[in-house]
Amino acid sequence: MFEFRHNQPVEGAKPSSSDREGRSTPSQALEVRGPFHYLSVSGDPQHQGEAYGTALRRQIGETFELYSTLFGLAPRQLIERGARVLERIDQFSLSIGAVVRGVASGSGLLPEEVAALNARTELFHEAQQNQKECTAVYLPNSSVLGQNWDWAKRLDPLMFLLRVEGEKGHSFVTLTEPGIVGKIGMNSAGIGVCLNILPGEGECDGVPVHVLLRAVLESTSLEEAREKILNARHGTASSVLVGNDKGEGFCAEIFGSEVRFQDVRGEPLIRTNHFQEFQVPISEFFDDSLPRFNRARFLLERDGKPAIARLEGLLADQDDPDAVICSPFEELGNSLGEVGTLATLVMDLKNRILRIRRTLSSENFTEIQL
Repeated sequence: MFEFRHNQPVEGAKPSSSDREGRSTPSQALEVRGPFHYLSVSGDPQHQGEAYGTALRRQIGETFELYSTLFGLAPRQLIERGARVLERIDQFSLSIGAVVRGVASGSGLLPEEVAALNARTELFHEAQQNQKECTAVYLPNSSVLGQNWDWAKRLDPLMFLLRVEGEKGHSFVTLTEPGIVGKIGMNSAGIGVCLNILPGEGECDGVPVHVLLRAVLESTSLEEAREKILNARHGTASSVLVGNDKGEGFCAEIFGSEVRFQDVRGEPLIRTNHFQEFQVPISEFFDDSLPRFNRARFLLERDGKPAIARLEGLLADQDDPDAVICSPFEELGNSLGEVGTLATLVMDLKNRILRIRRTLSSENFTEIQL
């Protein structure tokens, strides 16, 4: 069971109790936990998605409209791409495909539109725009995993915490965007996952990385998570950093249709936005990636504080102007508008504690106990 601080319902959010056939349906009450909106869903995948889509109908519509303008695709092209994405999702996981269709049913969007929204990383990748991106770190000796999520300021009022309670008692919590099925988070099996976008060229035609993140969060072991990533049809450019409560972990580095694994071997694993397993030049769009990587390594070597405090301090660092880890918001001259660090997440996997801070509105972390 999850326990939260700062508990408050959101005005107008209505839980549902049964469908037309009298079957029990999951709660869909949107609440507030600290500075974050929070939604809990349960039941089978279709009902999870329907509850999600119904509770966040307005926000999902706003998020879809925002990304539709960024993708640079005509409406018909977007539907066609969404249909291909949905096919890839179904081939990978019918249950996640059911969640996507449920979100569409609840939100009033087409399933193809929700599928395209879940492929926003890949579709935006193809638009090739300058962007700031994230720093992620896993400290295996303490089983502490965390990252900054850097993205458009316009997403600040829309991001939220999603808790999913599966039919077999497995649960997870993730910070995500309306309509997207999963992102950064941890689960009841002591597995956590982080994401870094990497440079890539051409069309990204595979399982969206946010769907892979959902699959990792649904996993009950590190081996299961690795197998899911390995068996997916890849078509993205991302690194997926996974750790568990035993100090074990890996980073799956995905480049187009290939994936290579970087295993945790006792030392901290740092990821920014350049390739470490593939021989790919550092992109001009992520020209601060290597300086941030080196800065993070320096801070870890210098700081002798306990792991959680050390990682929170690292992710708040702004002292080196050439390697800013907690990015202030600034215009990058593209359609994203102002971009910077939206949130910081630190996961104590041994104790099933997620600490999360909304950088624009709070200096304090909200703590979630699993």
